[in-house]
Amino acid sequence: MDDIDLLLDTDVMVDLLRQFPPAVRWAREHASSRLGIPVIVHLEVLQGARNQHELDSIDQHLNTYTTLHLETGDSARALEWFKQFRLSHGMGILDGLIAAIAFRLQKPLCTFNTKHYTAIPDLSLATPYSRATPP
Repeated sequence: MDDIDLLLDTDVMVDLLRQFPPAVRWAREHASSRLGIPVIVHLEVLQGARNQHELDSIDQHLNTYTTLHLETGDSARALEWFKQFRLSHGMGILDGLIAAIAFRLQKPLCTFNTKHYTAIPDLSLATPYSRATPP
């Protein structure tokens, strides 16, 4: 999918939903970029809803991004990475599926969860902004 420039991981999406100032600034600075979210991120963020109103509100926000779905080969790739990196890097099931989409598209994954992803060869990662609280 050539219409996406960057993919956002769950931690970045949650910061945006919570209006974390560095995340909001970063999003404004990247307004011309085409941002996408893996379907797993969409699902994980919706899972945090406490009621139907919240779920609908979150979903409406998430729908402003392109949701990228799993395709043939993504789950097989995630399974291989999971077996290879689960014990050494703490890779989770969902991390593998998210990474597989980013890898297939050859687009950077914006995340702060770099420990679980760094072992994957040729996966492009980006830390989008600083989470440090200014003095």
